[in-house]
Amino acid sequence: MSTKPTPETPIAIADKPDDRTVIVHFHGMGEQKRYEEVSQLVDHLHSYARQDPESRGSLKDISARLDTFPHEGDPSRYVNYIRMRHVAKDAEGHTAGRWHHFFEVYWAPNMAGGAPAHKVAIWIMKQILTPFRISRSPWRSRQRLRRAALMEITERTTLTPEDRGLVKKLLGEYDAFAEPKAEEDFPNGTFDNFCSFISKRTQSTKKTDSLLKLANQWRGELHRQETRNAAALVTFGLFITLVALVFLALANWAIETVSVTPFFENSWIREMIGAFSLPFQNAWFLIGTVLGGLGVWRFLSHYVGDVYFWTTYEETDEKHKKRRSTLEQGCKVLEQILRDPRYDRVVVTAHSLGTAVAADSILELARRNRSKDAHNSMDVDIPMGKLDAFITWGSPIDKIHYFFESYQSRSYRYGRVVEELRGDVGTIPFAKNRKPYLHWINIWDQADLISGPLQTPSSAKNPNVSVDNLQVRNGRLPFPAAAHGRYTRNPEVLSILLRTIFYGVHSFASAPRENGRPDYGAQRVGARKSSAFVKAVHVVCLLLPWAVGIAVVVF
Repeated sequence: MSTKPTPETPIAIADKPDDRTVIVHFHGMGEQKRYEEVSQLVDHLHSYARQDPESRGSLKDISARLDTFPHEGDPSRYVNYIRMRHVAKDAEGHTAGRWHHFFEVYWAPNMAGGAPAHKVAIWIMKQILTPFRISRSPWRSRQRLRRAALMEITERTTLTPEDRGLVKKLLGEYDAFAEPKAEEDFPNGTFDNFCSFISKRTQSTKKTDSLLKLANQWRGELHRQETRNAAALVTFGLFITLVALVFLALANWAIETVSVTPFFENSWIREMIGAFSLPFQNAWFLIGTVLGGLGVWRFLSHYVGDVYFWTTYEETDEKHKKRRSTLEQGCKVLEQILRDPRYDRVVVTAHSLGTAVAADSILELARRNRSKDAHNSMDVDIPMGKLDAFITWGSPIDKIHYFFESYQSRSYRYGRVVEELRGDVGTIPFAKNRKPYLHWINIWDQADLISGPLQTPSSAKNPNVSVDNLQVRNGRLPFPAAAHGRYTRNPEVLSILLRTIFYGVHSFASAPRENGRPDYGAQRVGARKSSAFVKAVHVVCLLLPWAVGIAVVVF
């Protein structure tokens, strides 16, 4: 891989101008048009670079190109991409350029046709019970979900090296709590069992007290999260019920008070209306008609329907074919680019549900390498060392895991097997030799209900390797739809993208050295910027359905 620029020399370019950087973009859910989202990304980067003092005029010669992958062996196969040249001055003041190729993983056709809207609606309503199922499950189960709550604590607070060592020790104890011996000694797997397990294994009383204190903070954080989730989901169910009651009342009023037949004298018109009068007596039919007219059914079918298919992990389910074909599409494009000797550096970007497709594609390729050589697997088959940055925005990965990936089985070992095979940011290519390698930057907006900070991909054993979460604000008013769709219009987001893609500023490979060791923390961009106004709006939205419900009951 070519030498990457450091933060101190952000305008420096690669040693070999002919080398090419590839950006592989995974689009979001819905009825996406081919090239549309990646074209918007290029347009917004180009517009921002024209205004940025350090990068003004540096992005040039944008054009669509056709090419072939040399290793394919079939000259009739070609690929499409957008080419852009980045021009800058090197340390000696000489002007040179480097080509950047933007590819798109176009997975929308694999989800073509959508899902039946009523099935998606029922599927959503079933998720209301998820917090209650999780709260009743043993502490030993749903390990990735529980570790995420611990990582949430570590992200919100500034930890000393001693604190990080304590977190690492607690993660190790939790991992050991799932071993066969612990299963025999503590078959129920409760939190109290976990505390007893810690006390039994830890020799130092002071260390035991510290671990138990942190464990109780961990459980408290998980309880707070589950309480918030339960309140939000029950409120959502109440809101849907109130909307249904309003439609039922309107339908009943319309049927009883409005008569359209007297306005028509022609007998054939009266007969036609009479033929259709029976369905309209059903208020639910009217509800469906109105919602269909408002585009709700289409949104459920073609947007939420993508999530419906993607989260079908049961291989015996017919719907799993769509998930598998989508994953294969992502793996195929990534593998072709990584194997191409003309490309020396790869940056993966993704939006919305595409972030889950991209992350799973990367982990799937990593599993293929690990199967070849478990101890030296970064480049044993697929050269995954070319991956330099992974940037996601509007990602629902944690929410997907919360609702759909919490594995349950009668076999105590099942969850452990799945987790070990799956991989996380503590495995290649996100980490190499237990040190950060591929920098995952996740950008989220508090007003975007789909997105959030990502904790579930965090390393199961090393708290120093985690997703770099950056919170931004995409608009003055917290409109969820606008917040979810405006990331690449946000100057803060575009600055991160520009400097990561074209200057390699946030690359772990160029981390500055402190005391002879790379300071990976200096490359992280994540920060919390919670808005009291957005929180207040969320509280009002939660309280409003309850106020209306109480008013309906009382009055």
